[in-house]
Amino acid sequence: MAQFLNSSYVDHEDPRATMRTPDCELSDDGTHYQSLFEEDDSDKASPLKLFAVSTNESTQVSENLQEIPFDRNEWLVVEPFSGRQRPPRQNEFLQRLLNNPRYSSYITWTDQSTGLFTILLPNEVAKLWQRVKHRQTSKEMNYDKFSRGLRSNYHKGLMEKTYKKYTFRFVQPTNQETHM
Repeated sequence: MAQFLNSSYVDHEDPRATMRTPDCELSDDGTHYQSLFEEDDSDKASPLKLFAVSTNESTQVSENLQEIPFDRNEWLVVEPFSGRQRPPRQNEFLQRLLNNPRYSSYITWTDQSTGLFTILLPNEVAKLWQRVKHRQTSKEMNYDKFSRGLRSNYHKGLMEKTYKKYTFRFVQPTNQETHM
């Protein structure tokens, strides 16, 4: 059973019980699992750290560290009529994320001509969305909250259901964005 470095409740009698914390956790053999997303107080040019985790019988962690620089200004959307800059809406964020090759490990096109895409690292996409929207809250964005917003796009007619896990479709096929 995993032990956690911060104080969190874990049902130790349930062998399937797992819990993730924003800090660091220990496995039974004492291996440290680092947080996939390290956030700091600075808003610009702070790198996102991505650890590639291989899971096998001995639950080993391979630390292939890849840094993705974060700059909030690259995510701003310019309104066509007023010229004002604003944070992107969720569907605009996803399109920019899909069209940015630096984030190909987070999300990828399955079929760009039909607008079909798959989120590969759902929790990291949700945390990146929190940073892009500049949400200043004590609660961390997770995939459950992020996907609730995605489902609201179904009712708006921007996206349609695919009935596959982490796979979504834009109603209007998207073109490559020219200004990123």
